[in-house]
Amino acid sequence: ALVLATIALAESVLLLIQIENLSLFAIILNTLFIWIICSLIYYFSTNLRKRTVELEQQNIELCALYEEFAATEEELKEQNSKLLQFNDILQENEKHINQLAYYDILTELPNRTMVLNRIEFLLDLSEQKNTAFSIAMFDLDDFKVINDTMGHDFGDSLMKAITSEVSGHIHKEDMFGRFGGDEFIVVISENLESRELLGY
Repeated sequence: ALVLATIALAESVLLLIQIENLSLFAIILNTLFIWIICSLIYYFSTNLRKRTVELEQQNIELCALYEEFAATEEELKEQNSKLLQFNDILQENEKHINQLAYYDILTELPNRTMVLNRIEFLLDLSEQKNTAFSIAMFDLDDFKVINDTMGHDFGDSLMKAITSEVSGHIHKEDMFGRFGGDEFIVVISENLESRELLGY
């Protein structure tokens, strides 16, 4: 653009010199005017090209940034999905640990620990509200003989069948648990006499 402007300036000067009636001052003035116009054209065209290059570079950087954000969003979604799966596993493990800690593996009844916790709670409650509760214990006579003669698999099946039958007669506010071996316990929220326990 600058070369073209210089050539145009030179041609204009030659044209003006050829005009005899035009004064030297007018020639210089017109030449200066043409030079200014050409310089402005060169300046604006140069800045326009520079600005165009800058905008193209910014566009490239924005595209790269968008792609990076898109990739980051996908990674975050994947990480969130993994965290949810991990949380589900933790809850399942916690549930399993709680099952092992407070329930009998064979019968799935409350075990000794859970029964004692229940008794401790009822003791505190009885002191605060001046109430009472009852406890009934029983065992399966000669159950060891069944295991020895019929096998442990048969004994386990029999024990599960017996505990399932007894559980069907336990009130929902009471607790029926396996205290250990062939010993079982029923924690009753009411205070019952011995004769009342038999008909409860």
